[in-house]
Amino acid sequence: MPAMDIKNLIDHFGTVEAAKKATGTSRQLWDNWTINGIPRGKQFEFEVLTAGKLKADRRFWKTK
Repeated sequence: MPAMDIKNLIDHFGTVEAAKKATGTSRQLWDNWTINGIPRGKQFEFEVLTAGKLKADRRFWKTK
């Protein structure tokens, strides 16, 4: 599964402004995520926020 990105959030919430409001992010943070990607911890928060409709990146998740 590809990493969650800004486009996923926009598609889910409908608009950039709606996505920023729902995730509680500032323009500066949003711009940073556009360049560097959404940190994995935030991706897990957004997975919970969207009731699992968006999934956090688990490609390098280690389990015992």
